[in-house]
Amino acid sequence: MQVSFSIWFQELFSNFQALFDVFFAICSFFGEELFFIIVFVLCYYILDKELAKKFAITSIVAVGTCLTLKQICKIERPIEDPNVRFVLLDNYFVNTKNLIGTYSFPSGHAMLSSALFTSVGLNIKNKRFWIVSVFLILLISASRIYLGVHFVVDCIVGIILGISIAYLMYRLYDKIKDKEYIIYLALIIFASLLLIFAETIDDYKIIAAVYGYSVGMILEKKFVAFDAKEGTKVKKILRIIIGLVVIIGLKEGFKALFNLIDEESVILHMIRYFIIGIVAIFVYPLIFKKVKL
Repeated sequence: MQVSFSIWFQELFSNFQALFDVFFAICSFFGEELFFIIVFVLCYYILDKELAKKFAITSIVAVGTCLTLKQICKIERPIEDPNVRFVLLDNYFVNTKNLIGTYSFPSGHAMLSSALFTSVGLNIKNKRFWIVSVFLILLISASRIYLGVHFVVDCIVGIILGISIAYLMYRLYDKIKDKEYIIYLALIIFASLLLIFAETIDDYKIIAAVYGYSVGMILEKKFVAFDAKEGTKVKKILRIIIGLVVIIGLKEGFKALFNLIDEESVILHMIRYFIIGIVAIFVYPLIFKKVKL
C-alpha cells in the first residue's frame, strides 16, 4: 500500500518531471545538515544564543532517536522497489546517493525539521512563523516521498516524533537550564549510547558532532560567555559571514585532507566533526570576543 501511494504521488507530477525534480530537491534542502548549520550559526552568533541552545539540544535528541529507530526497525527504503522512481541527487546541497543501502523508518528530514521548527516556534510564539513552519515541514516531507527515499508513513511518524520531542524538551529545558553542565554531560552520555546503534559513517559523524557541541558548550560557558546580541549591525554581519566561512571551510577542508588518507575511516570522520563542533561553539566565539567583533 505504501508503494502504491509513492507511485501515485510521483505520477501526480510526471507531466513536469524535470521541473519538480528541481523543486522538490530545493524543498529537501530545508531538512539537510547544511541548512541546520546555517540556522544554528545565524541564531547562535548574532540573534539569540539561548534559543540556539534550545533547538540544538532538541535536534540532537531528535536525530539520536531517529538513528536508533532506524537501526531497530531496519525497514528498507523505497529505493529497493523497482516500481518507485528514485531521483538520484549528488551535490553539495542535497544528496540522495548516500542513502542507498540505509534504512527508511522514520524520516530523518521530517523528524529534524519538525523538531527544529517546533522548538523555535514554541520559544518565539509568532503566528506567521508557525504558518510558514507547517508549510515547510509538509513540503520537506513531500519531497522525501517524491524523491523516492521515504514512504509516507516514515514522514508522518517522523513529524509526530519531531513535534513530540520538541515539546518535551521545551518543557524540560526551562526546569534544568540552571544546571547546564549536567545537560551537556547527559548529551555526551546519550551520544555514547548511540554508538551501540551506529552503523554508517553518517551515524558516527552525528555522534562526534554531539561530542564537539557538548564539550564546546561547556568550555564556552566557562571561558567565553559571549552575548550574541552585542555589536553593531556591521559587526554582526561580519561575524556571521566569517563564521559560516570558517565552519564550512573546516568541514570541506578536513574532508578533502582526510579523504586523501582514508575516505572510509570512521575515526577520521569523527575527528573532523568533533573539531568542527569545538571550533564553531567555543574557539570562534572566543576569537571574535577577543577582537571585539
